[in-house]
Amino acid sequence: FSEGPQERFHGGNAGGSSGCSELISMQFLIDCQGATIIKTENEILYRVEGKETDFLASIEGHPVGVSVSRAYKGPMTTEYSVEDAIVLLEKKLGGVNESSLNVHPDDAWVKQILNIWTLHPDWADKVEQAWTQMSDELKADTILIMTVEQNSNVFVHDTCED
Repeated sequence: FSEGPQERFHGGNAGGSSGCSELISMQFLIDCQGATIIKTENEILYRVEGKETDFLASIEGHPVGVSVSRAYKGPMTTEYSVEDAIVLLEKKLGGVNESSLNVHPDDAWVKQILNIWTLHPDWADKVEQAWTQMSDELKADTILIMTVEQNSNVFVHDTCED
């Protein structure tokens, strides 16, 4: 991992079990978009308590908030519906919008990326279908990136270790 993901790996997060997907998302944006990680979840300043963004990055000189989630229902579940994806997106986009409203001006971003990871290409299709059903207000200034991890399931682990 590069410096930003290394810092997150050793510094922890604000809770949850998405540690590895956050690290991989950081590295993905560094490798594919030339991003620089500015702050991790525990370092971003907010005016009031509430939902938080996973990390703050700079892409082409622009500050971007990044929230990471997973379209994942456990190791034994192979079914995923558009309705499952709607529930996921409504929850995550609500949090994205809340964190955008509450972020301190010193750490404000111009857009947020919602990076959703899955193990199943057809589940990514379901999330994309659900995305088209979200209201413009809920999607606001959010960019959705769907990432399908194949031949591995490391992103479902909190520690990035098999």
